[in-house]
Amino acid sequence: MPVDHLSSKPLYQQLKETLRRHILEGELQPGALIPSERQLCEQYGVSSTTVRRALQELVRDGLIHRRAGIGTFVSSPSRRTILLIVAGFDNPEWLKRSYFFSDLISGIATVTWKNNAIFSVVHVPASACADGGMESLISTIMDETSYDGFLMRLEDNLAEEYLTPFFNTGFPYVVIKRYLPHRPVNCVVLDDEQVGLEATNHLIGLGHTRVGLITTRGLIHGSDRYKGYCGSLEAHGIKVDPSLVCWAKDFYEEYGYEAAAKLLTLEDRPTAIFAASDLLAVGAYSAIKDAGLRMPEDVAVVGCADIPAAASLSPSLTTVRVSYYDLGVQSTKLLLDIISNTVQPPAKVTIEHSLIVRESCGSGLKA
Repeated sequence: MPVDHLSSKPLYQQLKETLRRHILEGELQPGALIPSERQLCEQYGVSSTTVRRALQELVRDGLIHRRAGIGTFVSSPSRRTILLIVAGFDNPEWLKRSYFFSDLISGIATVTWKNNAIFSVVHVPASACADGGMESLISTIMDETSYDGFLMRLEDNLAEEYLTPFFNTGFPYVVIKRYLPHRPVNCVVLDDEQVGLEATNHLIGLGHTRVGLITTRGLIHGSDRYKGYCGSLEAHGIKVDPSLVCWAKDFYEEYGYEAAAKLLTLEDRPTAIFAASDLLAVGAYSAIKDAGLRMPEDVAVVGCADIPAAASLSPSLTTVRVSYYDLGVQSTKLLLDIISNTVQPPAKVTIEHSLIVRESCGSGLKA
């Protein structure tokens, strides 16, 4: 395919991308001799300067190599190495989320295996993340190891200073389930505002107008689910009642119990609850039972995540399914694309979610 001399894209970039495509698609096999500079000049109608610059960048990217006095050859594919940094999860939190990490790592492993890459995992406790510790750790790993890129899964919100080493060097990275609201970063996320909207829409569609919410204020995805909850109420002409919103300390069962118990003591209690995680919903189940109420006859519940226990709860939990396997797959694909310059950063990928309707909402509010 000839280069386009009328295009605004520099000729050397066009030539580089053309040769790169021939290599990646197998038209030029590992070990194959690249045509000489003179031949490339004639074939593509470009100058020797254009050819040399395109070849220099392909050498830099590791796709070709030169042998003095012999010629330029297609390189054998190198094996990419990826480090997954899991930060801020101390042992109790790690154990509570073990099934999430299992699915996440399975997704990462699937993609690395298919792409002849390998990955390692390092766990950074919460105490090591404070006071510049995370930034220092990342800088040290970058300086002292030969990883091609980093994946990051954080317990807390993403802090901009964590990414300073990447911003300063251009080193490939992808953040999983976190983002910066004020600055584009490489990330794979869920549309948490849409999750909150759809979960609340489902409850309103069943006739509920007193819909309680249990979520977290401190974590960005908890706040985004609150925005979706408010958006759904407003779209249906229902005023947001602050007394129906409980801000939990975290997404765990005990906090779901506390929040639901508080909601159920209201004089005009909610007839439905959207719990912004399945673990919060499990806690709400216990609070509803202890209050002598029934599900879904007295209180309907929707969760988020679709944990393994969701389908076996009594009643089975209606929830928004989030695939941690897909998070692992898409994050690793994006990182490999950034490493290979197929995707130019900053790049954001949003994974799909789906509402799984089970028994915890019943067929609707009885008149």
